[in-house]
Amino acid sequence: LMDHDCSAGESVWLECGQDDSEPEWQFAGARLFSMDHSTNEPYHSGSSGVAIVYLVMSDGSRDAHGTLCDDRFNHHAAQLACQSLGYEGVIRWGNVASNDEYMSRSDLESLDVTTVVDEMTCPADARNITD
Repeated sequence: LMDHDCSAGESVWLECGQDDSEPEWQFAGARLFSMDHSTNEPYHSGSSGVAIVYLVMSDGSRDAHGTLCDDRFNHHAAQLACQSLGYEGVIRWGNVASNDEYMSRSDLESLDVTTVVDEMTCPADARNITD
């Protein structure tokens, strides 16, 4: 997971649609963040922002947090990611290099946020982001 060939500009951002019902399941290991440029601090920005993933190594030796790389990431993966965060689905998505309205490449680099998931693929029949 932590071995990657991605730059900060390849970090994925999502804009998710709100669903007022309780999600069937929830992936507690991710949040969407934006940068408050008046304070230079990141904040949890609700339904849109750069996806920051939280991982626990399987042997429990350490925790890690960072971004998803856009390599192999597609609309289906974005849809599942939004659903895992408790939203109905994705409205739009992209990478930081093409749209820095939530957080820029330099923001991620100055905060020392690195990529933790690269080459993420979701099979067409996947119904959950962890499939």
